[in-house]
Order: sequence, then structure tokens, then C-alpha cells
Amino acid sequence: DSSDNPERISINSDMTITAVFLADNDNDGVSNKEENAGPGNGDGNDDSILDSLQSNVSCLLMGDTTDYVTLETPPDTSIKNCEAVIEPPNTNYPSDVEFLYGFFSFAVEGIGIGGSTSVTFYFPSDVRFNTYYRHGPTPDNPSDHWYEFVFDGQTGAEINKNNITLHFVDGIRGDDDLTENGKIIDLGGPGFNAAIFSETNSELDAGGDNSYGCFVGCLLEIGVY
Repeated sequence: DSSDNPERISINSDMTITAVFLADNDNDGVSNKEENAGPGNGDGNDDSILDSLQSNVSCLLMGDTTDYVTLETPPDTSIKNCEAVIEPPNTNYPSDVEFLYGFFSFAVEGIGIGGSTSVTFYFPSDVRFNTYYRHGPTPDNPSDHWYEFVFDGQTGAEINKNNITLHFVDGIRGDDDLTENGKIIDLGGPGFNAAIFSETNSELDAGGDNSYGCFVGCLLEIGVY
């Protein structure tokens, strides 16, 4: 009894195996059953339409947890082959980054040859991450490898509290087939890097570009509590 895909089965005695295929109305790779059990009674992006009926929205369980994440792309695009990945093919990812929510594999179609698109992840409110890593080839390294997918003004991840928006351009960094074919292929996941967290806190304590620390200090000096 399993919903893993693919599934490995050890045949160590006579047995009968039955495969039950679940309906997937929007053809995104996530069954109606799984999407309809997600947040908002099956409406993870809160647009009053069931996610299982929208080809540009996928709602699925994160790895081996009981929590859901919702992915959304622009209305004129569609998500395909969406799945949560507990352990990707190459597990040699950065040792100083915690991947607490597993990884996600998907494709985005219908963006136009050489076009751009975005994928927004809606995570639960209590998640913890501050970076995003991808696995695949890049223009400067054709072999599959892990790399931090930071937004560079064109492609990369932007993090806003518990949401992540991935920016893609067909055929360049972030698109695993590195080909202008109107399709983005992606494998990656959000991570927590303690070094980034420490650097950010140090800037706040010292004032830095974000003068929150100085602001609090000034309030204390003038007796506002």
C-alpha cells in the first residue's frame, strides 16, 4: 500500500501486485485525491477554484511529511510532472544547508520559445528557509550539480516570509534542458543556511543597511518601552 512513484518492490515470495491509478483532472502529476485534501479544502492558492481543476496550480504533500505546499504559475501556462522528492538522484548537496522540506521536481509548459515565467510556492506559515538550491546543468557547467539559485535580476529565487517565487527564462540558468523550447524543467528545494542567518542577525545588531537594531536602541535610550 503506497503512493510512491516510482515504487521498488522486493519479490521474496509468491505475491499478487495490484496497481491503482488515481484520477488527475488537470494533468499536473498530482492526483485529485491529494490536491483535494490540501489547505483551504483543496484551494491552496485561495482563488475560490479547486487546485485539482487548474492546470497552473499544484498542491502536494512535502516529502514524507503531512504538510502541503502549493505551486502556482501564470494562468496561460501549465504545470506537468509535479512531485515531491525526498532524496534526489545526486544527494551530494551542500553539507552546510538543511533541506527540511525535501525537494520538488516539475515542468512548466506554455511559456513561449525563449520566454520567461515564474513559479510561486506557498508554504505553511511556520516554515524555516533562507535560500533555494537547484540541481541540474548550467551554461558554464553542463554536468548535473547543485547550485544556489539566487535571484540575479533575471532568474533565481526571491523569498518573502513563507513564500518563494522562482524566476525562469527558457533555455538559460534554471532550465535543466538549457534549450529554448517553451518548457522549463526544474528540480530543487528550499534550504536553511545557518551562515546566512548569522550574517543577517549580525547586520541587524550592528545597525547595518537595516537600521532596526539602532532604532530599537534609540527607543530604549529615550525611555519608550
